[in-house]
Amino acid sequence: MYCINSENTLKKTCILVSALSLPFPGFWPRFVLLGLLTPNAMSDKDTEELEEKEVKPELENPQLARKPSAQTLEAIKRKQLEKYHKAPEDEKETIECNPYVIFHQALKNCQPIIGLSNITKGGKTYQVPVPLKDSRKRFLAMKWLITECRENKSRRMLMPEKLSLELLQAFNNEGPIIKKKHTLHKMAEANRAYAHFRW
Repeated sequence: MYCINSENTLKKTCILVSALSLPFPGFWPRFVLLGLLTPNAMSDKDTEELEEKEVKPELENPQLARKPSAQTLEAIKRKQLEKYHKAPEDEKETIECNPYVIFHQALKNCQPIIGLSNITKGGKTYQVPVPLKDSRKRFLAMKWLITECRENKSRRMLMPEKLSLELLQAFNNEGPIIKKKHTLHKMAEANRAYAHFRW
């Protein structure tokens, strides 16, 4: 919404108009030349549209972002190759050496199927079992992996080493993250009687 105000300058008005990137209606040029057109504050009824801005390539460092994940995959590959060379001939075929396969399978093994949602009925809060969306499953699996590496591992180890250990344990369906997933499933099974509160 715009109003005519004789106190503002042409430069300020033009900057505001170009910043909004709106097309000029037919009556604007005369007021813009005179420096009389200025924007008003947005009313309470109007809504603002937000746009996601792309990150400029010069502000991000893709090599720095790729380094920890590349080091993690390298550590997984190194450990699996050591295991492969030490294993007898008949066991070598069962050992997976591809770090990408290990990573995706470990992440899949960490994903819970059912979660708990707090629902209040009659002044009392119940933990109700609910099925999780795929995005929520992935989020919980990654969150548990990162939290476990940050809090419960030795501080002298680097993050890629910690993450590779956790991923290898999860790949074999072992470790604290798998226990956490099973604990969540047991709690959901115990609260099965409250499932009807979901509706």
